[in-house]
Amino acid sequence: MSEIFVGIDPGTSESAFCLFDGERFDYLKCSNSEFLPALHDYISYKQIERIYIEGMQSYGRVGETTFQTAYFVGRCLEYLERIGHKPEVIKRHEVLSHHGCNKKKGYVGPKSKDARIRKALIDRFGDKTKGIYKDCWSAAAIAVMAYDRLKASS
Repeated sequence: MSEIFVGIDPGTSESAFCLFDGERFDYLKCSNSEFLPALHDYISYKQIERIYIEGMQSYGRVGETTFQTAYFVGRCLEYLERIGHKPEVIKRHEVLSHHGCNKKKGYVGPKSKDARIRKALIDRFGDKTKGIYKDCWSAAAIAVMAYDRLKASS
């Protein structure tokens, strides 16, 4: 059984996670109230050790939704640590850079579209990405980046 990597894309009211083993994707997007129990079920059943979550970055003034997402990131980290996991926080610009999505010289801010991530993953994995939707693309990109990093270091 190959190692499974989990990428988490937290959101204001809905969040997504994606499991990736180097070949296959399994993903889910749901309301934040359902997210942690669903994630727990997946990571317990699949015996997952490697969990990565997109952290928050400041691009200047932020609104209430940004704070709500930041609070949810904290809830996820606290929950995962409480059940014995050590999730790693990944910055969005790292994910975009890894997948070659920061084409505009030096710019990797919030306007870097998820469409770029989607295209990069489709170009690389083709039909294996069929069915991935919305925030699951970002979660998949996080999981793939973590997989690539570990593979490159071994």
